[in-house]
Amino acid sequence: MKKDNNTSSEFNANQPIIPGGYILQPRIFDKSAVSKFPPHVREIWFYLLRKANHTDVKIYGTVIHRGQALITYSEIIESLS
Repeated sequence: MKKDNNTSSEFNANQPIIPGGYILQPRIFDKSAVSKFPPHVREIWFYLLRKANHTDVKIYGTVIHRGQALITYSEIIESLS
């Protein structure tokens, strides 16, 4: 088997395939109520999905569980502007 000389494309089990993680957006979303909301609402919705924890974390002494996020309105405004 010929080895690819492009080392950046080699798989490394210790590195994530998509650095920073990912969310899945199923096609059925197109049939959901959220898909019919105005564009700015959908943008906020997807921002919140991307920011939700994939594992439990402790922030300021409080456990934020998987699927939850601790986000301020200011963070949302700054991130989406």
